[in-house]
Amino acid sequence: MNPTLSRAIALALATLPLVAPLSSEAATYEARVRLQGLSPAATPVAGPSVSTSTKSLPFGNVNVGATSDPLSVLISNVGSAPFTFSSAVSVSGAEFSATSNCGSTLAAGASCSASVRFAPSDSGSFSGSLTISGDSANSPLVVSLSGTGIGTSTADLDTTSLSFSSTKVNATSTQTVRLTNNGTASLGILSAAALSGSPLFSKSTDSCGASLPAGAHCDVTVQFAPTSTTPASGTLTFDTSAGTKTVSLSGAGQLLANTVGALSLPAATTTTGSFTLTAPTSSSAGAWSYSSSNTSVATVSGSTVTIVGAGTTTITATQAATSTYEGASTSSTLTVTQAFPAGYLSAGGLTWAPAGTTPMTLAQASTYCSNLVVNGTTGWRLPVKSETDALRNTHSAETLRNSGWPAATWSWIWVNSYYNGSNMWVYAVDLSSVNHASNPDSTKLNYSYTPPGATSFVGCVRAQ
Repeated sequence: MNPTLSRAIALALATLPLVAPLSSEAATYEARVRLQGLSPAATPVAGPSVSTSTKSLPFGNVNVGATSDPLSVLISNVGSAPFTFSSAVSVSGAEFSATSNCGSTLAAGASCSASVRFAPSDSGSFSGSLTISGDSANSPLVVSLSGTGIGTSTADLDTTSLSFSSTKVNATSTQTVRLTNNGTASLGILSAAALSGSPLFSKSTDSCGASLPAGAHCDVTVQFAPTSTTPASGTLTFDTSAGTKTVSLSGAGQLLANTVGALSLPAATTTTGSFTLTAPTSSSAGAWSYSSSNTSVATVSGSTVTIVGAGTTTITATQAATSTYEGASTSSTLTVTQAFPAGYLSAGGLTWAPAGTTPMTLAQASTYCSNLVVNGTTGWRLPVKSETDALRNTHSAETLRNSGWPAATWSWIWVNSYYNGSNMWVYAVDLSSVNHASNPDSTKLNYSYTPPGATSFVGCVRAQ
């Protein structure tokens, strides 16, 4: 090359724009073009031939989530024929992107450029390549790309403790812990979330993989399966590149609700004696115990009820708790009625003793009733007129006759109410042998009066 041409090429090179360095061949040819024929003796490469201004684009450090300034590559056809691109200028590597002003062909001696950017999605080193493909002998040309993403990661838990306080025995319940990376770089998960402590805790799901991208989260679901009410504890541990994170676990099984049926009690009188209780139906196998609220009516020993006297008492059946079920109880009212011999009737809330067969004066009749004791009961007295009205309206003469009242045609009993100042009411019942069952009309029940010194039969009453 002669000295004049060398100086011209140097001058042309000095006027080139500041881009990535050109190869020696491209630089020489570019200078020749700018000189517009200064060197008629210079001959371009035969056919199409492309060159790039650099073989690599290093982007250095770029913050995760940010995008670098563009770096450009000059693409020149230093051949003697047009260069046809077989595809668009392309890049590999997800963190790199490129744009180009190159068309489908590049004329001999012409240039175009590609602009590349680096946008790291995570921390660490990344590499890629810019590829120019076409019909030249030296195709494809590859420019290597490199860059480093810089940033930090976090391991943030939505809770530091899980309490399983309402799980029933032999049932299961679950709660979820969320791990979030609020940093700008990927979080490394060094090992799967691990459980320690009570074996009653287990993992039912775990969506955390080997890493967690910036801004992402994953979940671990913990299951608790208590077999008793004994308290249990454990720890869930996350081992990450941002440190170890733990969640404390606690729980205790709750007893199952116990559903019991009704306590069945028989009808009882003062002559019943005793009877055995049948345990109510229950979902538990717990032991039963029984009690009586009024021991003057009935007492309980084990499952045996002993009748003491007339009245009411509450019998309560109590079932003890088990390792699975809660305790429970149920109650029923036991009514013990006073037992009387045959012939005693009820009317108007009173018990009526059959009329005695021996006529007495009013005074004798009153004494007789107050001294009367029937099956241990006392408190007997003569009825008043309104009470005999209740007997009259409740029972027929036939019923009274069949209940053992005196068999005289008219059985008059004393009524402890004055008819007037000197006479007392007496109550008459027709107890003849005529059967009044089909016609118990009121004419067979009648009132009259007589002096207290006269004699009549005695019918005593007492409160039920």
